Amino acid sequence: MSTATTPVIPKDVIDAYRKFPLWIVWSFGQRAGLNCATGVALPIKREWRICGPAVTMRVIPIQDTHKYNDNTSADFEHSLHTLVRLADRGDVMVLDMGGDTEYTLFGGTVAKDAKYFGCDGAVIDGMHRDTAELLECDFPMFSRGGANPDGHGRYRTANLNDEAVRIGSISIAPGDLVLGDMDGVVVVPRDRILEFLPALQQAQERNDQSYEHWKKTGEFFYRDRPRPAGDHWQQSIDIIDPKLIKNLVPGQWRRGEKPPG
Repeated sequence: MSTATTPVIPKDVIDAYRKFPLWIVWSFGQRAGLNCATGVALPIKREWRICGPAVTMRVIPIQDTHKYNDNTSADFEHSLHTLVRLADRGDVMVLDMGGDTEYTLFGGTVAKDAKYFGCDGAVIDGMHRDTAELLECDFPMFSRGGANPDGHGRYRTANLNDEAVRIGSISIAPGDLVLGDMDGVVVVPRDRILEFLPALQQAQERNDQSYEHWKKTGEFFYRDRPRPAGDHWQQSIDIIDPKLIKNLVPGQWRRGEKPPG
């Protein structure tokens, strides 16, 4: 098992992504042909947001629980503290537990360690424990929920930051940009992070204009003309230059209206 080095994303790029509403990032991903959003991992505190490169780990159940602590065995369970040490400041820990809702490996001790070393948060396709400690140390945790049973001795490590893992219906690879808010998690593949950025900035600018227009007039922008509030309106995502994104497909059009071109 290798432990790949997480590709470095410039801090100014991460800071720029942190300002975007996640629905805008998801819309671009969807229209670019990506499967990039899931709602199975939610924050235990609604205000928490995350944005950072992924460091990944996958565990699977074992049959012989005597072997989990034998580092010469294929059934060895790497501690999550090992993943913390692989992470850089600002990284997001991503743990694939296969959606297990009976046991967990991630609790207050790991969260405090990750917080100390500067991790931006954690995403688990599974459960967390020690909810009170997580809230106290203010470590953003995205999971399927809380569970008391400790799962140590029941899993082996199948991937330690060397390949993509699964969270719900999406995959997240080391170095992908992981974003999360109260509605779930969105991922941007590492090789498309810079490509998406100028188009997202353009969409954000248009969305801000639309919002200010709505506050003043009660109307939303529909393309280059306003429509009354409550009428079907085209998202600001459809105002951007399609040349900015590869493989961009049209969004939803107003019923009965023919798309341009």
